[in-house]
Amino acid sequence: MAEIVSWRCTRSLTGFYDDSYRLVGMSPDGSKLVGERGDGKRRKAWNLRTGKLMTAVELWHSHTGELLRTLQGHSDWVNSVAFSPNGQLLASGSRDNTIKLWHPHTGELLRTLPGDLECVYSVALSADGQLLASGGADKTIKLWHSHTLHPVPVNCHFPVTSPDRSLLVKPNYDETTEKWNLEIIDTATKQLLQTLPGHSGSIEQVIFSEDSNTMVSLGGDLVIKVWRQGEE
Repeated sequence: MAEIVSWRCTRSLTGFYDDSYRLVGMSPDGSKLVGERGDGKRRKAWNLRTGKLMTAVELWHSHTGELLRTLQGHSDWVNSVAFSPNGQLLASGSRDNTIKLWHPHTGELLRTLPGDLECVYSVALSADGQLLASGGADKTIKLWHSHTLHPVPVNCHFPVTSPDRSLLVKPNYDETTEKWNLEIIDTATKQLLQTLPGHSGSIEQVIFSEDSNTMVSLGGDLVIKVWRQGEE
């Protein structure tokens, strides 16, 4: 006769919003539980030891396997993370409809994109770390300035070339002043000629006069700046 084993409830979990959710599976060691909505568009995971939804980003040492840091802030499943090439910025996209930027070495949450997105499935950073791309449940790819999380306008094309083809102009974010500057670059030599103090918001547009002597910039701060060569 089999030994009678008594069962008791050790935790009650919440997180399902309606009866379309179902349990999907459990980890072999019984420490994690996964459930999802019937259409497969929303998935949740719980740590059964703590009873909490697994919404954190964990950073591990790739050689030793040591857990270095846990980044708390998302309220739902984290779908994607991406490092900037210099390792100074970490982006995370979540089913809570937000994108967050972190300092990976300190764990500091730098910025959160307002939650007016649909579920964020994927994030990626450009080679220079200036742009962030996200893909989501709305079936679109969006571009953001990575340091501010301001959207990149669809009609924004940088660098801008002057009509006489002698200059290139591109925006650059200064982390010290937290402002967007304009870099003037020699087209032939690629040398940086000048950095112009720009806008408190992301630079949306730059246009030149036909003679290439006057330049106008429009910022996300809604300020229009007029620049002329040779004038102090």
